[in-house]
Amino acid sequence: MASVLIERELYNGKFKMVHNPNARGRAPRYKVNETEKPKGVTTILSKVIAKDLMAWAVSCAIDYLAEKLPVVTKEDLEDASHEYEVKRDFGGSTGTEAHAMVENYLKTKTTPSGGSPEALNAYGAFVKWYESVKPEVINVEEVLYSQEFGYAGTYDCMLRVDGKVYLGDLKTTNASRKAPKGVYAEHFLQLGAYALAHEEQRLYEEKNGGTKLVPIEGLMVISCKKNGKLDVITEADLGLSLADCMSM
Repeated sequence: MASVLIERELYNGKFKMVHNPNARGRAPRYKVNETEKPKGVTTILSKVIAKDLMAWAVSCAIDYLAEKLPVVTKEDLEDASHEYEVKRDFGGSTGTEAHAMVENYLKTKTTPSGGSPEALNAYGAFVKWYESVKPEVINVEEVLYSQEFGYAGTYDCMLRVDGKVYLGDLKTTNASRKAPKGVYAEHFLQLGAYALAHEEQRLYEEKNGGTKLVPIEGLMVISCKKNGKLDVITEADLGLSLADCMSM
């Protein structure tokens, strides 16, 4: 989740790419060679994957009303109808805050001086895992572009864990009935698309004498939750291969 403008030359200087995460309205988040405006991976996935948001909104309302039983007033019903908005906005801002803390730690190894309790819980869970596993940080917040398929993206991190290079995605999604560890299948579709673009550029660079990029060997979702719990899921944990996720 990049927060600052990123400019990179990709494919041995063939493409100049700009990622503006703060673009609003019709302004493109990604631009290639000033003219091309590829869609981002997350934008594409949001169009093709149903997220069952209605069921989540109903669940939020039920949880809210359950605390009011056995007496539920008309005002309670009105408040319950907006409970999903409260959780969405609070969760989004807290998740963004925690995400920024973790990425800053990966870049600088410094601890934030403040933050909300929930964001600090998620951050603390990540640091505890990091200090235990001691991964090698290869890259943080790097842009990707697939010339063949015309999409772009920005991955969170590339880590070497136990000698294996993983493309990593940092998530602060709370656990749910459908995803008790806060990890969803589409997270690996997202990572698979990133890995496909990375491999495309890596082979191009290799063939044309450019920067020698590290081959991706696995995909990893690091789920740092606001309750202080952490889960790490790889594609192998789901019975998938790297090739499976890339081909999807």
